[in-house]
Amino acid sequence: MDWLVSTYSHLVSRQHLGTTHEGRKIEALVIKEEASTTKPVIWLDCGIHAREWVSPPACLHAIDKLIENSNSVDPKQNLLAVYDFYILPVANPDGYVYSWESDRMWRKNRRPISGQQSQAPGFSGWGGQWGGGFGGQQTSSKCGYGVDPNRNFPTNFHQGSNNPCDDSYHGDQPLSEAESQAVQRGVQIMKSKYGEGKIAAFVSIHAYSQFWMSPFGYKKDHSKDYKDHMRVMKKSIDALASAYGTQFTYGPISEVIYIASGSSVDWAYENSGIKYSFGLELRDRGQRGFMLPQSQIQPTVQETWAGLTAMAIAIAPEFGITCSFRGKPIP
Repeated sequence: MDWLVSTYSHLVSRQHLGTTHEGRKIEALVIKEEASTTKPVIWLDCGIHAREWVSPPACLHAIDKLIENSNSVDPKQNLLAVYDFYILPVANPDGYVYSWESDRMWRKNRRPISGQQSQAPGFSGWGGQWGGGFGGQQTSSKCGYGVDPNRNFPTNFHQGSNNPCDDSYHGDQPLSEAESQAVQRGVQIMKSKYGEGKIAAFVSIHAYSQFWMSPFGYKKDHSKDYKDHMRVMKKSIDALASAYGTQFTYGPISEVIYIASGSSVDWAYENSGIKYSFGLELRDRGQRGFMLPQSQIQPTVQETWAGLTAMAIAIAPEFGITCSFRGKPIP
């Protein structure tokens, strides 16, 4: 990140969002071209669940493509002409490091938990499901450490797991964790700088299962923006599939996976008023799961960027980008 900021100082700056329990910085990169008017802004975060190793590369690839295409004459490539980006490559750095050094299947953060319980843990994935088998077993470490930052947001928080042994343990109270607070702070900063209604999209990137999901997660009801969500997601997954043929399922979280309370996507949509709030689950569909081979990282991040680009173009008219990028029609 230091190299990016120093090398591309005309495009990239750093935004401090918080500090973890173990003292690591939580920082987003702000990618933007200077402009005479305030552009809408898009938020991307990756790595909020430690073991989802293909997620951070997706954010890093997005940063790379935004910088690489900043001088492109192709109106579909230079998204910086019409959007600013806040990108958080590793939202849970303590957990991420622990998954490399100690427990490959670690999901939560690493804050010690007092008053732990001893019940058997539930399943654990996006909402707590995936990973209940290999590497997902209950351990004393799992009971004594860690909150799932993606169950720590206020939206229907009380319905989440209160068992510290669960991979999806929601914590003592909403926004108790440095990681969820950092995401909240990022959104607050964007609102203060860009104004209400200028956050074009909030996208939280996970793995695995090949899903592109919208609110709601905590209830079965369709959101008031359901039709627009479905339209944009369809365009996004079609563009993603055009890269390598990877097929994604799309729809509301509660229908695509199951009921999941306290997620950042529901919070961004319902509490923060960001219409296009999405949760992505990247490759694969369980053949290798969290152990995705290194050979699949590059195609995964490339197809993800294709989907994100299509999303940005699909929602552009709602933010005053009605018919062109830099004067050229959007197909």
